[in-house]
Formats: sequence, C-alpha cells, structure tokens
Amino acid sequence: MKNTEPQNTSGGRLPGVAFIHDEFPCGGAERATMDILEYLSRNGYSGHVLTCTFHENLLPSEKKHKFRVEVLPERNPRRSRKDADAIIAYIKEHDIRFIITLSFLRHIDYIRDQTGVIYIYTIHGEPFCERFIVEESYKRKRKGTICSKLKWYLFLYPKIYWFHYYKKKFIRLYKETIRKSDCYVTLCEEYRQEIIDKLGLQLELRSKLKVIGNSERPVEVVKKEKKKQVIYVGRLSFSDKRVDRLIEVWKKICGRVPGWELLIIGDGEERQNLEQAAAGMANVRFVGAVSNVQPYYDDAAVLCLTSASESWGFVLTEAQSNGVIPVAFDCSAGVHHLLAPSGTNGILVSPGDIEGYARELTALLNDDEKRRRMQLSVIEKAQEYSMEKVGRKWLDLFSELQASGC
Repeated sequence: MKNTEPQNTSGGRLPGVAFIHDEFPCGGAERATMDILEYLSRNGYSGHVLTCTFHENLLPSEKKHKFRVEVLPERNPRRSRKDADAIIAYIKEHDIRFIITLSFLRHIDYIRDQTGVIYIYTIHGEPFCERFIVEESYKRKRKGTICSKLKWYLFLYPKIYWFHYYKKKFIRLYKETIRKSDCYVTLCEEYRQEIIDKLGLQLELRSKLKVIGNSERPVEVVKKEKKKQVIYVGRLSFSDKRVDRLIEVWKKICGRVPGWELLIIGDGEERQNLEQAAAGMANVRFVGAVSNVQPYYDDAAVLCLTSASESWGFVLTEAQSNGVIPVAFDCSAGVHHLLAPSGTNGILVSPGDIEGYARELTALLNDDEKRRRMQLSVIEKAQEYSMEKVGRKWLDLFSELQASGC
C-alpha cells in the first residue's frame, strides 16, 4: 500500500515509527497499532507498518492515509535475512527512528548495526502465557487416539512437568529479548513486576521495562438505557476463552433471571460444541462473527468473559466505554487492573469458580440499582484509556530514549 508520506512544515520528511506485524490488521494488537500511529501522525511522526500478510480489505477506510503499509519479501521477519535486509532498506529510505515489534527478531543486532534505529519490544499479552497455551494445547491431544495418548505420556508430559522444557525455553527467550532491546514495554505495572521477579532482572535490565497500556476509542454517545441482554464478544476457542464455562453458568442461572438472554457474538472452532452444549436453551443466541459490534454494545447491559487466560481484554475496555458492565474471572493481573475494585469497575470472580460466577451474575442481573451505579463507574473508568493519555506516554518514551543516546 503506497501512501503519500507526510512532510513537515519546512518541507522535509517527518521522522518515522514502524511497527512490525506477522499479519495486519487482524486483531487487538493491530488495532492498538493503528490507534497509536494515527495519534503519532498528528504529533510530528510518520507511521509505517511492515508485515508478512496484509489484509487490505480489513483496513478501515478512515485509516488508509494515516500510515504506510509494506509487505516483506519472504514474510518471515523473525528469521529471514532477506527480510532483515528489506527492513534495513526501508528504515534508511523512510528515515525510521524507531521500530516496534511484538515478536523477537533474530537479526535485530544486524538491523541496528546497519541503521542505528532504536528498537522497542512491546509484549501485548500476559507475560509467560506462551507456556500456558502450549501446555493446554498438548493436554487436549492426550484425549485423542491411542498414538496421541502414548505421545502425551511418553514424550510431552515429561517435557512439560518433569524437565520444565517449555518454561526454560521461554525464560531464555524473554531474557534475550530484553537484553537486545532498547526498551521493553508491558501493559501494566503488575506485568512489569512479574517479569522482573520471574527473570530475576538486575537494575540495568530492569530499567528497560516500561509500562504503557492500550488505548480505548471514545464513544461519542453512550446509550444508557439497556435491554436485558448479556453478551460474550470474541473468538470461540477452547484453550484460552473457555466459553463452555459461560454456557455452564447460564444453565445454572437462566431460570433465576427472568427476561434475560445471552448472546454469543463471534466464531471459531468451538462453535459446534458450544451450540450442542446450549441445545434446548431458548434464551441463548449464537450471533456469529459480525463486522460491527457497536449495536450489541448499545443494547447489552452486561458482558461476560470466562477465559482461562486473558492478557488485557479489549472487550473489557470496550464494554466499559459503552456503559456495559464486565464480569470476568480474575485470571490475570491485566484483567484485575481493568476491573478492580470488584463491584465498582466490573465484577471479578475467583478463577474457575463456576458457582461463584453464577452467584455474582445472578445478583447483578436482579439488581437494577446496582447496575445503574456500576454503569456510571465503568464509563468513568474508561476515560483512563483515552488515546491522548496513552499517546502522550509514547511520545514521552521516544523523547526519553533519544535523550539517553540509544
């Protein structure tokens, strides 16, 4: 995608900031990138995205002239020397001062030696969640054929639980990434501290860790009169989202919350299993994937997440900004950061406690006054994620890194 590159008032080229993504756009991380680049374009920088796969049809029309998108030749920036050379050429051609990645680049030393670019690594998820995802994926495989069960007990189980192979692997990668970056950005202070503690970082490396959360787009007019609707928004996947737990909760409470319905918005490999689990329940609807979720936020009173793993959860901040009360398992420091204190900015339930979740949700749906009070609180909470506040943190970080001589 070739856009006209922004110029400064003296006619020269603006300093550039480039994000590197495997796919663009496709999810929450890419949405965050677009919002940051749009803000930077208003504050003295040109924005760029280097990607392996560009889904141009998914790029909102209003974003198309806010930044440039370039597809890398071999589409493997983590490992490809040819892609590293393409990144170097692009940095030099477009005066890129900062590159920001969400995955580690093997050739980052080579790129920095050739360009002098400042390298920022941003961890968009929960620290060390990779190990959790790997383990959950392998756990499911043990339930398959005889061959997969033998593979689990003879090979995978010992690697995970006896030799801690994956834990050691990811810790090595985290340490290498921090050493080779000029700055390492986490989503909240709790995640920063977790990395410091688990890696035992000394002061020199610890000082590289900074905190910048995700922004949330403002809602111009929040619809406060809501229907008796509870929604789930997101992928229908098993290892992390665990929507099966929400179906289980709803079965327990649907007879105690008259007039309420549950809408499942999204799609994924678990949809058929979830539909079978919800068979016969008249007040559950599977909406599928939608291009515009705003009408559902306008109508819904409550949003439910029953995830086993959730790093930040854009749907939580989207819900808050729309006056929709989020209820979630307290499964990560990121979720806790967004919804605490429970009962004010949302409702937090002990991880995996189905009975507790059912009690809290039943009480909320049957208490009109509590919902009205919490609705005002969550709308106010969402103001903390404004792009002005988050964008200013990025500008301050750029200034700090340049002043330090990185």
